[in-house]
Amino acid sequence: MEEVLTEVNEGRKELLEMSKDYIAKLKGCRSARDANDIMLEGEDAIATTFEHLITSPLTALSELQKSLRTTPSVRLECPAVVLVGAPNVGKSSIVRAISSGTPEVNNYPFTTRGMTLGHV
Repeated sequence: MEEVLTEVNEGRKELLEMSKDYIAKLKGCRSARDANDIMLEGEDAIATTFEHLITSPLTALSELQKSLRTTPSVRLECPAVVLVGAPNVGKSSIVRAISSGTPEVNNYPFTTRGMTLGHV
């Protein structure tokens, strides 16, 4: 995560420098036509640089965001109940019946292979 944010920040700095350079060029223009040409050139250069530098880190951040959405969050200030027991005794059935959790329930041992979080 830190590497991705560093890449985004470095890309931001480079884009900022490019924009300052093109603003300086625009201030030195003698005609509106020259200013328009430099503005279009600057837009293309900045867009290309953005795609080259920022697209990959932003994609990585988007993937990280998607994975964090599926991670259960536990509020430590609220009471919690943990069901622990032998295989195939109905722990998942109880969670499904009394909470918003939706664990897989089947008639064979070790159906649930991970933590399932539900709210009452």
